[in-house]
Amino acid sequence: MATKRKDGRYQSSVTVTNPFTGKKTRKYVYAYTLEELNKEKKRLVLELEDIFTNSINIKLSTYADEIIKRKKDEGLSPVSIYIYENDIKKYIKPLLGHLPLNKITPLIIRSTLLSNIKSTQTVKKRILNLLKMILNQAYYDELITKNPCEHIIIKNEPVKEKDIINDEEYSKLLNLTIGTYIHELYILAYETGMRRAELAALSWEQIPFLFDDNLIPAIYVDRAMKCVYKQKIIGKTKTNSGKRIVLLSDIAIDALKQQLQRQKEFAIRKDIPFHQTDYVFTNNMYKPISVNTITFNFTLHKHQAKIKETLSFHSFRHTHATILMQSGLSEKAISERLGHKSFIFTLNRYTHSTEEAQKQIVDFLNKKTRKNDVRNDVKRR
Repeated sequence: MATKRKDGRYQSSVTVTNPFTGKKTRKYVYAYTLEELNKEKKRLVLELEDIFTNSINIKLSTYADEIIKRKKDEGLSPVSIYIYENDIKKYIKPLLGHLPLNKITPLIIRSTLLSNIKSTQTVKKRILNLLKMILNQAYYDELITKNPCEHIIIKNEPVKEKDIINDEEYSKLLNLTIGTYIHELYILAYETGMRRAELAALSWEQIPFLFDDNLIPAIYVDRAMKCVYKQKIIGKTKTNSGKRIVLLSDIAIDALKQQLQRQKEFAIRKDIPFHQTDYVFTNNMYKPISVNTITFNFTLHKHQAKIKETLSFHSFRHTHATILMQSGLSEKAISERLGHKSFIFTLNRYTHSTEEAQKQIVDFLNKKTRKNDVRNDVKRR
């Protein structure tokens, strides 16, 4: 029904129901004659119906591209954008990209996407979370009535026992690597508990005391490396609390001075100018080593040294944390050194059972048992 406004125009409205979500949309139209008003109403109805029809037929592939564009406009970090784009290209588009948004169901996600990702549970979780984010936006855009990812759960991989490196094993690793940058890398990992991603991204500008005697001997940890689809990407630390200052032991200081001398000599041989922005650990091309290179080298040396198979490069971090926990130092100070969110996390994750700790427990129990035996003997008498 049309009504006449004070400005002389006719006013009416058009209500169109979204055939998929059931939500009604009302739009108002204005014209100076009833004939023009009716024409405008018909045009608007056709326009809205066309929008709804196209919305129902939007393919996941097209919509995913739109979401990436929005994320770029929102200022999402280049690292995240790179990972999103490659995950969409490698997994989501080939397996689900051809489907309209409203045809994607939990069953399809499980059977077509997740079951065909031949990778770890961690990767599957990452892909599922990305798809969930895309479909959440589709829900807010009123293209689907609910997110089919909502109740899909991927179980965590079994937690591996966190083994530590004993003194003999550490000595074997150092002896194997004398004269190489790996030697200093292992010392730094053992003495600081830094993550491999933090060590791979480490540059000399994060260790300013080496260039100014008035500064405290410390590493300013503020970045980490990710290797995604064979690309080295330097970004933020694992968490905000990962940004921290790590004070150094005398052994760690000596190792860094040795590595600095090695890098300067290498730069001279290659006729490359040395800068404080250069990376601490580099390959033969004077490029930063990757986290995968660190893992490869540790695995190689582990086999050569014939030490426990359960050890990994991350075991340096476990060992460092365990030594600190057993020292009786402040849990909060240890947590801050490791870059954890809270000392509760540190306590839960890095309280390891070592032979010495187990021996102390057994000795305590034996002494207690002997005392009880004495008491029982007295009672029997």
